[in-house]
Amino acid sequence: MKVRQSYIAKAKNGEFLCGVAPYGFIKSTTEKNKLVIDGESADVVRRIFALACEGLTTTQIAAALNGDGVDTPLMYRKRKGRTLRGDHSAVADTVYWSDKNVRTVLTDERYTGVQVSSKTRKPKPGSRNTQCLPESEWIKVPGAHEAIVTEDVFAKANAGIVRYKKTTGAAPKKRTLFANKTRCGYCGRALRHQSGLNSYHYCGGARQNTGAGCFDGKLYVDELKAVALAAVKTEARKVLDERRKRQQAAKRELSAKDAMLSELKQLASQISFLERRGISLYEDYADEKLDRDGYLSEKSKCSAERERAEARTAELNGRLAPSVQNPAPNDAPLLRRVLDAADVTDDVLSLIDCVTVYDPTRIEIRFAFGDTNVTVDHAS
Repeated sequence: MKVRQSYIAKAKNGEFLCGVAPYGFIKSTTEKNKLVIDGESADVVRRIFALACEGLTTTQIAAALNGDGVDTPLMYRKRKGRTLRGDHSAVADTVYWSDKNVRTVLTDERYTGVQVSSKTRKPKPGSRNTQCLPESEWIKVPGAHEAIVTEDVFAKANAGIVRYKKTTGAAPKKRTLFANKTRCGYCGRALRHQSGLNSYHYCGGARQNTGAGCFDGKLYVDELKAVALAAVKTEARKVLDERRKRQQAAKRELSAKDAMLSELKQLASQISFLERRGISLYEDYADEKLDRDGYLSEKSKCSAERERAEARTAELNGRLAPSVQNPAPNDAPLLRRVLDAADVTDDVLSLIDCVTVYDPTRIEIRFAFGDTNVTVDHAS
């Protein structure tokens, strides 16, 4: 409670209490908890508001920024070497402005000099959950820092912006068949889904990333289902065939191993016999049952035969050295069910990691099993 009351007191005083300054601002180096304007990014913010005042939509503004190669807020921070929250090391350099980015800028009152705080709250100390508070409970302090745009410009720019509100108790959004699995092959964005009598996927960045050459068309769901099902069945059949061949090879190897073990047993008996034979020859020579030449001749034959047996034993032991083999995945029943599937089922979807679309005639499918990707070329 003391920490929360201290935070509220600072917020009411107009202090900036977040770790990262909003795009267009930086944290003051001379005054604690104070925002100051960042020249380069503030110019981009002013341009966004100016375009909105001219009547451009958020999508058209994003396209204009991308066409001029303007860094997104994230890429701008990376270029400036500023601290980023979370792990952004995997973010590619081909990050583009979207209508969502533009909307975030246009609806942020902090650009008018108003410090906005207490938009969220944790129910109790140490909780990982965060509650969004209604705007009536936000703490707003006008004139807390220098404004980038005037209140009139802010109001005019937001006049045509469609506001989306969360409806309490609304029915959950229906999950699409290829949810989170389809991506544009050029910009890497997840494809959007348009429902209807003949639903389809499309790249939302095609109108925003004008210079990126994004997939600018429709990939109908029925068409994608047919392509994906055929590709998964082909890969599943190939994987099962390869495993069957490995099993047959393992059986042949096991049979050969049994034969080698049997031969080793015979060689061990032979070597033991030759050792006793050598002793016996010496005793016959000592008892003068063999002359010297006869003893040396028989001894030489016995030694040569023993060397051959020991060399063969070493060879077989080398071939029997244990090899490291990875156990086969226990997904054979799943793959067989997929081969019998007449439509795209959850089993089929579980074997698809990602579908990358370049155009309706070039679709790359990355599987969640096997070792290959498949590029599917077909007539649209």
